[in-house]
Amino acid sequence: MKRKKLLLLICTALTLTPALAAAQASHYVALRGGSGWSPAVDRTAGTRTATVDYENPFSFSAAYGNTLNDWLRLEGELSYLEAKVNEIKGHFGQNSIETGQDKYTSCMVNALADLSTATAFTPFVGIGAGAVYAHHDVSFTVSPGTPAIVSDDKQWLLGYQFMAGVAWEVRPNISVDCMYRFFGTTSRTHEQTSAPITEVDIDPSQIHLVMLGMRFNRYIPICFPIKLSPQLTISCCNRC
Repeated sequence: MKRKKLLLLICTALTLTPALAAAQASHYVALRGGSGWSPAVDRTAGTRTATVDYENPFSFSAAYGNTLNDWLRLEGELSYLEAKVNEIKGHFGQNSIETGQDKYTSCMVNALADLSTATAFTPFVGIGAGAVYAHHDVSFTVSPGTPAIVSDDKQWLLGYQFMAGVAWEVRPNISVDCMYRFFGTTSRTHEQTSAPITEVDIDPSQIHLVMLGMRFNRYIPICFPIKLSPQLTISCCNRC
C-alpha cells in the first residue's frame, strides 16, 4: 500500500510540474524554410556598372527562442540564403555569359510580438538584426574566347529583417508558422580576378521570402504506464 501511495504521489507531482513551469518563460526551437524573389542589384567596377538579375532565392533557418510573456518573444536565428544569378546585363555594353550565386549565412537576433486572438491562430510581427557572411561566387565571360572574370570572395555585412505572419497551434507544444520575411544587407565590396579593375561594389541586397516553419516548445508530453498491481495499471503523464 505504501508503494502505491508513493507512486501516486510521484505521478501527481510530475503532472503538476509543467503547470508551475508554464507560469515562467518557456523556450522553443523553430525550423523554417522557404523561397521568394530578389530584385536586381547594381554591380559597379570602376566606371562600368552592370545589373545582376537573380532567380528565385531559397532560404532555411533554425532558431532558439524564449517566450518572455503573453506577447513578446526573443530568439537567436542561424540561417542560410542562396540566390542564383540569372543574368548580368551591362558589362561593356553587352550581355555576358555568367554562372554563380550569392550566398548569405547570417546570425540574427529577432524580437517578435504575438497578437493574441483567443483562437488557434496567432498573428505576429517581428524585426531582427545581426551579422551576415556574404559570399559573391560569380563568374562571367564578356565575349567568346576571352578569359572569364571570376569573383569568389566573402565579406561580413550588417543584416536586418522584418517579419509578419501567423502561427497555427496544432498542439499545445507545436505550432506551424507561415510568414513573409524581408531580408536586407548593407552594400559590399568584393574582389575579382582576370579583370583590369579588381574591386567590384555591389548595392545592398533586398530579398523577399515566404517561409513555412515548425515551432516546438520545450515541454513535450510524455506518458508511461505504472503497474501498481497485477490488476491495476495507471498511465502517468508529464511534460519535460
